[in-house]
This record gives sequence, C-alpha cells and structure tokens, in this order.
Amino acid sequence: MPYRMQLFVDISTLLKPLADYAGILLHIKKNLSAEMSPIIVVGASYGGMLAAWFRLKYPHIALGAVASSAPILYFDNITPSNAYYDLVSKDFREGSESCYKTIKQSWAEIDK
Repeated sequence: MPYRMQLFVDISTLLKPLADYAGILLHIKKNLSAEMSPIIVVGASYGGMLAAWFRLKYPHIALGAVASSAPILYFDNITPSNAYYDLVSKDFREGSESCYKTIKQSWAEIDK
C-alpha cells in the first residue's frame, strides 16, 4: 500500500474510536443532566495515546487528559525504537553488572 494511503488508513482508524468516545460522553452528560460536569480522559499505553489525542481533537469535551505509558513519541522517528530497552538496560547495569550481562544475553535469545 502506498505510504500516503497507509497514513490515511492509520489516521482514519484512529479518528473513529475518538469520535465514538465523543458521542458516548456527550450522550451520557446529556442523559444524566451533567452538561456542566468536567471530563478528564484517562488511559494507559494505547489508551493513553487515545486519551491524549482525544484531548487535542475534542478540547471542548475533555478538560484534561492523563496519558500513562503512552508511547506517543515513538511515531515519526522522534524516538529511536530501542530507546526504552537502552534505558532499562542502563538502570540494571547501575544496579548490578552481572544482572546487566544476563539481560544483554537475553536480547540475542529473544531475537531468535
């Protein structure tokens, strides 16, 4: 699939759940007579990305967003794909050189 078409498919699959959430939240607020109640969207990992993107797309619906462990910066080559593993390995090395060596050896096994 051409890059531009793949990008469109990726974006369109993201916009659908965001629009669904917006509709559900507005419906709930209306049916509970809670139009003035603020909404904070929360998520972790993929849900965290959705929470952050929801806040950007629908700032009139969500007062804020909490995006825990959301790998948002892993898009568009902003962050190297192995950055997390490098950081974790560095932490283990500071704790124990033998632990670090064991973990480093495990990467080769995982790659098999």
